[in-house]
Amino acid sequence: VIGGIHATLRPKDFFFKNSPIDFVVIGEGEITIYELAKAMLEGKKHMSAIPGIGFYDKEKDEYFQTEARSLIHDLDTMPFPAYEKVDIEYYTAPNPYAVRGLFLSSFYILVGRGCPAQCSFCVSSQLRNTLAPGKSLRCRSAKNVIDEIEFLKNKYKIDAFYFIDDNFTLSKDLVSNICEELIKRKLDLIWGCSARINTLSEKLLLEMKKAGCVQVDLGVESGSDMVLKRLKKGVTVKQIKDVFTICHKIGMRTFANILINVPDETEGEINDTLKLLDEIKPSVSSFNIFIPYLGTEIYNNKNVNLNTDEYYLLGEPPLKLV
Repeated sequence: VIGGIHATLRPKDFFFKNSPIDFVVIGEGEITIYELAKAMLEGKKHMSAIPGIGFYDKEKDEYFQTEARSLIHDLDTMPFPAYEKVDIEYYTAPNPYAVRGLFLSSFYILVGRGCPAQCSFCVSSQLRNTLAPGKSLRCRSAKNVIDEIEFLKNKYKIDAFYFIDDNFTLSKDLVSNICEELIKRKLDLIWGCSARINTLSEKLLLEMKKAGCVQVDLGVESGSDMVLKRLKKGVTVKQIKDVFTICHKIGMRTFANILINVPDETEGEINDTLKLLDEIKPSVSSFNIFIPYLGTEIYNNKNVNLNTDEYYLLGEPPLKLV
């Protein structure tokens, strides 16, 4: 059984001669995989009543896909992961990746699902159109989020966490409520998050800092307004500079994500990016080489059109599965 972005957008890719795949799970998988496993254990031979799956019908010699499964709208109804079933010491061993550059015993927390942004290098917009047109973001409550963090601290002794949402600060009210709850419970943990440049203000960053936030990861991508426009980032170089100025002012660490080798990028535009980094002085920088992933606007508009035998070229480095 396989799921994820590729399986959701191109489920038929996984069914070919001698394919090891029996089922694809399309969209969110928690309820679907439960119902599928239950049906298998009960010995059911026909799975057509389970929403959100695709499979090869051997009797009819054709691919069959069931009706779409509705998204989970109340995320608070989902139980916390069964942490006791994994090697938690492995996942909480001190590492420099959660709050970049600081060795901490940390864990990743997801607050919401979905993203309303239109970035042309990201698959979010096509996922949104495929699964839930018009519904771009669903979030857990502040209490539910902090209940999980408190559980992780008390049971597994973490000393930090990272909000792994694409854009943690999309809902300012929710961020404020989370910060209030962290302070109220006196958990005394440090944390980081990923944030969108145009969702931040000095007021919000100060609230986050007071609640233990020590670093924000920011999608700078480029120092050229033309590149940012082509990428449909919805931000300007000036906005980037303003947010980094605020972060330096209040003592917030910054992580700058840079995207290079995007379509039509010039040497001059890359130099603009290097000049911007010299000016904004992030605490940590990451240079990412653009890859036209399946499902992104750039993949579609640039007519990449890889066939299934060529997908391995998207690996980093390219890895061919045999």
